[in-house]
Amino acid sequence: MLSSFFKVRFPPRPIAHYALALSFVLVTALAVFAAFVFHDTTRLKETIAESDVKLARQELNEAIALLSERAKTAALDLMTWDEARQQLENPIYYGYWRNSRARSAGVIPDTLDAVDLYNLEGRNLSEPSSGGAIMPAKIDTQDLQPFMVQENGHGHLYYFFPFYQSAAQTHLLGYMGFKFDLQVELVQLRKFRYLDLQSVRIVAAEGLHIPLPKIVYALQFRTINNPETRALENLISRSFYEIAAIIAVISILAYLATVSVITKPLRSLSGHIDAMRRGKKGCSASLTAACWRLRSSKMCVNHSTTTSSSSMTCT
Repeated sequence: MLSSFFKVRFPPRPIAHYALALSFVLVTALAVFAAFVFHDTTRLKETIAESDVKLARQELNEAIALLSERAKTAALDLMTWDEARQQLENPIYYGYWRNSRARSAGVIPDTLDAVDLYNLEGRNLSEPSSGGAIMPAKIDTQDLQPFMVQENGHGHLYYFFPFYQSAAQTHLLGYMGFKFDLQVELVQLRKFRYLDLQSVRIVAAEGLHIPLPKIVYALQFRTINNPETRALENLISRSFYEIAAIIAVISILAYLATVSVITKPLRSLSGHIDAMRRGKKGCSASLTAACWRLRSSKMCVNHSTTTSSSSMTCT
């Protein structure tokens, strides 16, 4: 069956058809190449996007770690301030001190949203405040882990530390608490290369406490457009268009060259061969007619000779 398939003879086609078929093959190859380039480019963009998200999340983690260090430094500075220690010993003027002196004296960061002191039972030294500077009225002295709360569309970080009488940390006087606005602190702490600060949002219910280790996973954000990625995409696109243009030009030139250099001479040669074939057939027909005439002449001569001989014999 296979041998019979190879024995099948296809009718001859003009060379221009083969040139068009070659052009079609080149265009098909270009389309396949374009599909592979598009697929690889898409995968590359996805990989880079995933990498940018990881790097942005890493920047967030580093920023929150810096904020934690800043809170610890503020706690040490506040613990060595005599005025703060006096409030724990005699809180009669605590309300005035908290609202006026605490953040204006330059001892603790002025970007703090609020600061409060607590007694040994974890109770606030004054009545709860209102507005954006509100702090918990009571804290759990056995669990001073920092946390974040969504309040009025803003994420606030709360830090609580023990307040000792001296740096030796031998005598506990009470506790202190700080409240930071996450968005404000992120702007102050560092510059971000991958994280778009304007896009940072908290994905959590209002009032829900989020532990510090899980804060990054509760944040929704976008990454900054990477100029290197954009440059790479432009380079790949430009290279693809250049290759496509080169293949298109080569295809057109190959077709024109095939038509002008190969097709026309072969057509002329084919015409000459056909003319020779027609001439050969005409020559063969003339030669056959001449042979028949010659044979007929010979037969007539032989017949005349035989007749003459017979006449002589009769005489």
